Amino acid sequence: MLNLEHISIFCISAYILKGKRKFRGIYLRKKILVALLSLATLVAIFSSPALAVVIINPQCNNLVAASPHYYLEPGPKTADWYTSHKTEVGYMHTWNDGSNLHVEYRTFSSWSLTETHLAVAETVDGIPQTKSGNPKVGNFPYKHQKLGCTTVDEYVIPLSLIGVSPGNSVVIAAHAVVSGPGGEETAWGNCGNSYFSGNNWATYFSYKIT
Repeated sequence: MLNLEHISIFCISAYILKGKRKFRGIYLRKKILVALLSLATLVAIFSSPALAVVIINPQCNNLVAASPHYYLEPGPKTADWYTSHKTEVGYMHTWNDGSNLHVEYRTFSSWSLTETHLAVAETVDGIPQTKSGNPKVGNFPYKHQKLGCTTVDEYVIPLSLIGVSPGNSVVIAAHAVVSGPGGEETAWGNCGNSYFSGNNWATYFSYKIT
């Protein structure tokens, strides 16, 4: 937002553009003055509190992928099995600015995002799931499809829509389809042992609104 200081700088610039002016006994060329005033304008605008980026309680979680064909293998799917069949492909960055929740997917250079799906709720029960406890990705309220193999994708969700007050936590289920050296794979924002109760390896993580 422009304030009186910014408007004054623009007015001075317009006045000087009419020709050379004497400033403290020194004649400066028109181009030099314009360059200096342009720089001052940029500094004034981008130092404005209204444009300052607010990052509150930043959090980083890993983004982990696994190939669907692994789940055709016989035998029980233990924690060790999941660990040996997963690949870290990037990170999830989460923060808030006092008004919005920001959730960002970011992959490593050898991986890219094809599509993402996101759900945020006060508890894990608020995440869309089947009766058996597997997340219903198609019913997630936030989705970005046909991303064109980007490496970064961000969601900005008003805190008022989530209905969570400062000091409380939310559960975030972050799903993605990623493309890498071995082809397309499914990925989830992962926080260690926070698995859904179903029979697949889908995960979620928690974030505290402060």
